Parts: sequence; C-alpha cells; structure tokens
Amino acid sequence: MTVLNNEKKEINGMQIVGVDYRDSLNRTKLEEMLKNLIDKNKPSVLLKHAPFDLDITEKAGVNMELSGHTHRTQMWPLNFITQLVYKGYDCGLKSFGNMSVYTSDGVGTWGPPVRVGTNAEIVSIEFE
Repeated sequence: MTVLNNEKKEINGMQIVGVDYRDSLNRTKLEEMLKNLIDKNKPSVLLKHAPFDLDITEKAGVNMELSGHTHRTQMWPLNFITQLVYKGYDCGLKSFGNMSVYTSDGVGTWGPPVRVGTNAEIVSIEFE
C-alpha cells in the first residue's frame, strides 16, 4: 500500500491524488496543492478525507473525489446534521459540476461503537 501524502501517482494514464486531511482544510493550501498536482488533460481521482470545498477540487480539474469522514453520524436521526453540514454530499454518489463525488458511510465507527439507521459499507469502484 502506498500512502499519498499530497502526492500523485499515475496508473494507466489516470492520476490518483491523495491530500492530507489537515492540509486540505485550508482552502488556499488545497487550491495551491491541486494546482501543482492535477493535470487537467488526464483523468483524475482525488482521495480526500472529507467532502469539503468541492468548488476548489472541481475547478482544479478533478474528475472524481472519493471521501469519507462523515460516517453519516452513525445514528439516525442525527444523519440530518451531516446532510446539512456537507450540503448533501454526506453519503453516496453525487455530481458537483463536472465532477463525481462519492462519500462512503465507512465500514467502522467513531466514538461510540454503534450504528443505527446508517450503512456500514466497503466500496468497490470499477473503472472501464
């Protein structure tokens, strides 16, 4: 396994870019990192812990962002909070402009080891 810490690897012509969670929380820093990492002429997947600042990632030319972090709050009805905080990008596959965004509910838990009304999931994505 290779950890991509503000780095890019190309696999069969596709850019896989990973950004550090704390670094990506700073909008200016995120914008600068992506400007230096993303080649808009090649397909790209961004691995980013939380689905914040989608306007920056889409503008940078990212084709797909994969995120997690939200756990969809693990307990219903609190999942309505993550829906508001993440502006509807708290779980599942959505579009943002020309970019696809997938946010996983995650396989585990954070804090209390309880999940009520949310899914634990392991995601498999196939590119053709």
